[in-house]
Amino acid sequence: MKRLFIIFFLTSINLCAQVKKDSISSIDSLTKIELKKKIKLLQTKLDAIVKDEKKEEVEKTWSVKGKVNFVFNQTSFSNWLAGGENNTAGNIGVNYDFNYINKKLKWDNKIISTYGITHANNQGFRKTDDRFEYNSILALESIEKWYISFFSNFITQFSRGFDYSKDPRLEVSSILSPAYFSFGPGVLWRKSENIRINIAPATSRFIFVSKPFSGMYGVPEGKRSIYGIGLNMSAYLKFNLIENVSVENIIALYSDYTDNPQNIELVELYALKGNRDDTPPLSGAVITDARQAYQQNGSPSVSMQMNLKGAKVWEEMTGNAFNTAGQIAIVLDEIVYSAPGVTTGPIAGGNSEISGSFTLNEAVDLANVLRAGKLPARADIISSEVVGPSLGKEAIHSGTISFMIALVLVLVWMIIYYGKAGGYADIAMILNIILIFGILSGLGAVLTLHGIAGIVLTIGM
Repeated sequence: MKRLFIIFFLTSINLCAQVKKDSISSIDSLTKIELKKKIKLLQTKLDAIVKDEKKEEVEKTWSVKGKVNFVFNQTSFSNWLAGGENNTAGNIGVNYDFNYINKKLKWDNKIISTYGITHANNQGFRKTDDRFEYNSILALESIEKWYISFFSNFITQFSRGFDYSKDPRLEVSSILSPAYFSFGPGVLWRKSENIRINIAPATSRFIFVSKPFSGMYGVPEGKRSIYGIGLNMSAYLKFNLIENVSVENIIALYSDYTDNPQNIELVELYALKGNRDDTPPLSGAVITDARQAYQQNGSPSVSMQMNLKGAKVWEEMTGNAFNTAGQIAIVLDEIVYSAPGVTTGPIAGGNSEISGSFTLNEAVDLANVLRAGKLPARADIISSEVVGPSLGKEAIHSGTISFMIALVLVLVWMIIYYGKAGGYADIAMILNIILIFGILSGLGAVLTLHGIAGIVLTIGM
């Protein structure tokens, strides 16, 4: 009986399992079509959601991000034998980006504004930072990562600035004095929002000053603005050094084609009309006097007097130049120093005035050239020597040693104190120093003792 019971029990279990399996199979066969319909419906809804998200992402063209910084510190000394001075300082800064993206069109805008002030017991309030800058680049994608661009830049300050080395202090700047406004077309390489380089070979730049600062910041005396055209190159780099720590670099270089451009040499060529013997109609021997003078409007000019022989030939030459709308070249040692035209007809008597857009130094140099033309012999440099001051050489050598010592100490200390993060900071500082030396080398700048001190200060900061 026991054996029969066990067999019956096992058989019952097997039958129940078979019935359950058959039930599941039946359910699956019944709902297969419905499941396919539901899956297809879900897939359709998912595609619609993805499409809507992509559409929303495209339509979301504006992005705004930035930060506001405020720093305040106070230092007070009491019974401090090492010395020091009580002071209070504060600084506020705003750095915001307004970027627009629409398919192939990119428009990056950045506003940087900072202002800092400090107060010491013996010096009163002094400005430590003052800056307002707006940068804008509008770019249309041409090929991958390359854009046709148009940039604009505006830089000024908020308040007056003083030169405290003068007694009494001398006001050297004010709001919108100076103010720099630059714009021009160019080519942009843009890898991302944080990496871009823009080159604008035809950049227009205006410099504005108020009336009290006329004659400063490159603006001619008596004027309140000046226009220049040149090459502008700007770069922007931002990366995360470590978590919650980012490094932002902005570089802007400008070279004016019309006013002592760096690494750009402009040569003005003149075609001189000569005779068979290649001798000039007039030599410097006929000039009795030449000096720097002023016109009625106060601008510099050059006054020149000739003897009787020279006055006769000069009258003929100026008459021909007036009739042919030509110019008369003033040449010394095969170099054309000036080529004035004649606007009033033949000049008789030998007394003439050469005017134009001269600076005071240019007028003095031209007068010296005219007087030098009276010499019967050509002036050649026979020998020259450059004697460097030993004291300055020694100071620069000491500054270089201090730079190396400061660099090594800071690198070691950063690794000891901060560990891995200090190593990352050391790499960033080395790259910063390389960038500084690269820019100085590109501009042809001379590394002086003051420059070394500035680099050492950069390392310490």
